[in-house]
Amino acid sequence: MPRNDGSGPMGGGPRTGWGRGSCGPGYAHGWFANGCCCTEEPSTEEKLEMLDEKEAMLKEHLTHIEKMRASLKAKK
Repeated sequence: MPRNDGSGPMGGGPRTGWGRGSCGPGYAHGWFANGCCCTEEPSTEEKLEMLDEKEAMLKEHLTHIEKMRASLKAKK
């Protein structure tokens, strides 16, 4: 994962990339409940932080989609 902080590509969280890192298929590591290997289970605070970051990313994507939709409707 970029920066080895568990955030995944573009902050999308674990298992959101191409699986080319050390947690990808073919490596002899077990999968934890959080979807990643190689690390301990994140604390409640870390889970909340990851969820907050994911929520912010999704809101940003939704805003972008809404702008694209408005732009297409304006061209009609």
